[in-house]
Amino acid sequence: MRLLIRVPSRQVGVHIADATHFIPPGSALDVEAASRGNTFYLVNTRVNMIPPRLAEDLASLFAGKDRLAFSVIWEVDDEARILSMRFAKSVINSAASLSYSEAQAMIDDGACDTPLAKSLRLLQVTPRRRAVAAQWPHCSRRSRSRRRCRRST
Repeated sequence: MRLLIRVPSRQVGVHIADATHFIPPGSALDVEAASRGNTFYLVNTRVNMIPPRLAEDLASLFAGKDRLAFSVIWEVDDEARILSMRFAKSVINSAASLSYSEAQAMIDDGACDTPLAKSLRLLQVTPRRRAVAAQWPHCSRRSRSRRRCRRST
């Protein structure tokens, strides 16, 4: 079977650090990590699921460093419709490490014309995204992220 991709299209990837590469299945570390389930973030405190050397270094997606990851890569059209999708173990090199507010500031700053800012804007401004936003007219972008909004009918 062959899937033909219409042009223009874009690739969008989501990458999650592959900590399992460093943890042998069934090891004491694996058992302890499984019992914790995830990393907890509390006020001024972080309780890691795995040791800090892994959680904060080897299995963290730092900008400019090659890191092992699990990835899903979508091929999308200009309407953000998924044309194809694949899952893969990968090695990625992040362009930047941004907080949500830093990424949003780059999107909002029209004077910022770096390749990263342009890429973020491509993900932000699609006809499909505008259509979704139109279904939530009483909610600004910021208020949608801060409180629960009801979809208009």
